Amino acid sequence: MPHRFRLPTSLAPVASGFLGLLLGILLASCATPAPSGTGPLISRANADLRAGKYRESKKILDELSRTDKDDPAVWNNLATLEFREHHFQKAMADLERGLTFDPENPGLRLNKARLLLAMGKNPEARDLLLQIGEKTPWPPGFRILMAIADWRTGHMSSARLLFREILVDHPNDPLAEAYLSKPTGSMYTINPPETSLVPNSKP
Repeated sequence: MPHRFRLPTSLAPVASGFLGLLLGILLASCATPAPSGTGPLISRANADLRAGKYRESKKILDELSRTDKDDPAVWNNLATLEFREHHFQKAMADLERGLTFDPENPGLRLNKARLLLAMGKNPEARDLLLQIGEKTPWPPGFRILMAIADWRTGHMSSARLLFREILVDHPNDPLAEAYLSKPTGSMYTINPPETSLVPNSKP
């Protein structure tokens, strides 16, 4: 079944399939500004997270969850930390908490889709991504996630179209090529770094 939205390459942000791109490197931004004083602490927690200092990062984020509990970035980053430690249910609870404060936040919604894919809840991930995709411009990372969700749910034509569009922008993209090299109907269900949660960065 075709998507309810067009696939305008000119409007879609570039979503690279380069392995490792989104794993602790790319930092997404929340639509909601951070409360005063939160930014430096979020940045410090992110630095600890990237360095694998999960205990230090969690200590900062736990404190922020008490003092700035209405900041979606805090819950997004707590979810990212829980995801890195394979606590998927806790990560989902953190994302849902953040979404209560900012239901349309693109970073939180994409991370929820990433988490659903990582948990194997592919139809739910695809439904969420279809909702996100109805608004343009698409947030960074959307297109590769949509393609993966399409593939995993048997929407091969839509998935192939998206992977080919990615290759137009990024010739020889390894993830897109890997999927397109599989025969139609093949359930190529890897969990690439593109399905890893992405922390928020605050100035």
